[in-house]
Amino acid sequence: MHGVGLLVHRELQWKFREQHESDVGIDAVIEVASAGNATGKLIAAQIKAGASWFREPAKSERGWVFRAKKRLLDYWLGYEIPVVVVLYNEATQQAYWQHVSMTHVTLTRSGFRMTVPESQQLEHSAAGKLSALAAFPLAAPLLRHVAELRDTLGADHPQTLSATADAAAAFQKAGEYRVAVDYGKDALARFRSVSGADHPDTLETAYGLICSLNLNGEHEAARRLAEDTLARRRRVLGADDYRALLTAEALVTTLSRLGDYDAARSLGRDTLTRLRSTLGEEHSETVDFAEVFVTILARMGDREGVLDHVRQALMIKRQKLGSDHPHTLIAAHNLVYTLAHLGEDEAARKLAEDTLARRRRVLGPDDFRTLRTAEALVSLLSRLGDYDAARALCLDTLLRRRTTLGNDHPETTELARMLLAIPDNMGEDMALDAAQYKYLREALGDDHPDTLAAASALALLLGEFGENETALEVGEDTLARRRRVLGPDHPHTLVTAHNVAVTLNELGHYEAARKLAEDTLPLCRRALAGDHFVTLRMAIALAFALSRLGDHEAARSLGQDTLTRLCATLGPGDPEVTSFADFLATLPPRPDGANA
Repeated sequence: MHGVGLLVHRELQWKFREQHESDVGIDAVIEVASAGNATGKLIAAQIKAGASWFREPAKSERGWVFRAKKRLLDYWLGYEIPVVVVLYNEATQQAYWQHVSMTHVTLTRSGFRMTVPESQQLEHSAAGKLSALAAFPLAAPLLRHVAELRDTLGADHPQTLSATADAAAAFQKAGEYRVAVDYGKDALARFRSVSGADHPDTLETAYGLICSLNLNGEHEAARRLAEDTLARRRRVLGADDYRALLTAEALVTTLSRLGDYDAARSLGRDTLTRLRSTLGEEHSETVDFAEVFVTILARMGDREGVLDHVRQALMIKRQKLGSDHPHTLIAAHNLVYTLAHLGEDEAARKLAEDTLARRRRVLGPDDFRTLRTAEALVSLLSRLGDYDAARALCLDTLLRRRTTLGNDHPETTELARMLLAIPDNMGEDMALDAAQYKYLREALGDDHPDTLAAASALALLLGEFGENETALEVGEDTLARRRRVLGPDHPHTLVTAHNVAVTLNELGHYEAARKLAEDTLPLCRRALAGDHFVTLRMAIALAFALSRLGDHEAARSLGQDTLTRLCATLGPGDPEVTSFADFLATLPPRPDGANA
């Protein structure tokens, strides 16, 4: 329990509250926090710690099978807030989670099982998924409301049917697509029986089910239902009715996902023409579907069709609205991406520069649309080799994103990664990393994970260039910050500690290297296991320091054990194994004359 709480505080920087009442299936409540402030968004957690929970590997994906009784599942599904199961590995001090929902659960004779994926580690990157999960606490009330209506009014009563369809829509919005499909199918069958296949409520329920089926990957079923629903809506409402056009859009998307691009293009062109005629060129539905249609043309390899379509859309908007109208700028931004996708980088750059200048003037330099155009231009400048301009614009955009969205917003962190990926004009890696480290410190702060990662990389590179004193200065500073921010036994902290120990050895500071390695090696063994590559390399650094301090017996004893583990892990012919074996051979012989 304590280990999971530390991860929540350290990795997510959220609130963690243990439940001290008797264990009825909920061990803790996690509250999402933003910039240190509570948000009221909650997740309940059932925590299972120990090796026994990792004994059954999942077959369908990398992860572990969790099993429990059906009564516990019923309790969790009926809980007022979302529930996650967390498996905590005490040896590695890492945790993995899964949301308890019917989407992830398989019922068995004695209860149920579900997979806890290895990819869903409880760390900084999980914040987005968990935050979205906490934003949807309505599952239990929805299910209770539908059940109550079925008990009091009957399953086929109009109120019950509407509530069932509403539940399907809510589950779809929350990303619970399998549950949304189940409720949608039930509602559609009952609407057809009670109201008829052509009733507006029946057709609206069918449309919602089409979307859920597509989102759940059931594209063939979605196609059959979409074709039937489109035919009925055209007959009942007319081909240009807004609801018929929405159904046509859904069918176009489905056909595209099934790879039937010719049919998708034919229906898509007809639908786009009708949307422009009935809703207008500037209507959001027209704009959104135009983007979908362009994507389909691109997948077909219809290069000229894509360019003609996007250029035509931009020309129409410029003629009707003027070059600085926000809708015109949306079309210009879309054309930038289309040109870039098709390899027309120089044309895309010119249009991006013009669009960015207009958006800064019309919308302001910090508007999210302005920043997205700036990000597109950063990518183009980098591809065209103008790295200085790309880096300067990227830094400016990153600073603005940090101010408007915060350090941890996905668009901020993605831009930070872009900054790290921009090459240096001179090809001088050390200068590049130093510049990027400086930029990240300015943009994100000294203690941000991306800044610390850049600092760690810079320290390594300085060592490779022989700048060991500077490498030690940067490395020790990074180690202190990672210990404070991540904890002394976090894998990233342990990697940094190893790098510092190696640098100390390079500088001849063997006593300091020995002390650091001796303090860190037990943490590596406990947090990462004895055969982990970081653990083994820390042992190598310690053996080297001991040998240089004249403690050859201790160096030999540790070295022989480490060499055995290296051979088992990497194989006897690996260069690292051979190099370390050669080092051990240089140690003075034992007093009894035995070989080292």
